Amino acid sequence: MSKILSLIIAVILVAFFQLGFLPGLSYNLTPLINLPLLFIVFVAFFYNAETAIITALFLGLLLDLYSTLFFGFHIILLLIEVLAIKFFILHILQNKNLVVFLLVNSLAVLIWQVIYLAVIIFQTDLTNQYFINILGQLLIHSVLILTFYKILPNFKFKLASQLVG
Repeated sequence: MSKILSLIIAVILVAFFQLGFLPGLSYNLTPLINLPLLFIVFVAFFYNAETAIITALFLGLLLDLYSTLFFGFHIILLLIEVLAIKFFILHILQNKNLVVFLLVNSLAVLIWQVIYLAVIIFQTDLTNQYFINILGQLLIHSVLILTFYKILPNFKFKLASQLVG
């Protein structure tokens, strides 16, 4: 019960920071730091599939309430992310270590950006800035993961090259 409650609180905080705090700091940070995606990568990597799917549904619902896109977009997108991450972890990758986690994060960012691009391509004119933001998001997410790896000993312990089981 405490795991569910802590995930609910974490989802609310992630949505709050993404929707309220980051745009308040700078509008340039919002396309570069995607906290909900990073959170889903962590949950899908370390928790079982059911927990990751429930988290994706709740986080997607919160994001859809404030989104200008059609309702359900973020729910579908986060569910696709969870399913893709779980597929790659269980069927392609052999262990859970830092390199695999960075690879899963990169895969998640690319999936997010491709689907997001497919939806907004007819609504806006794309500039080179969009593609620079993709590279920036890959870089910033990787730096955040490496920072967590350095400062959080529990995170480092969980990525101690365990075989996927």
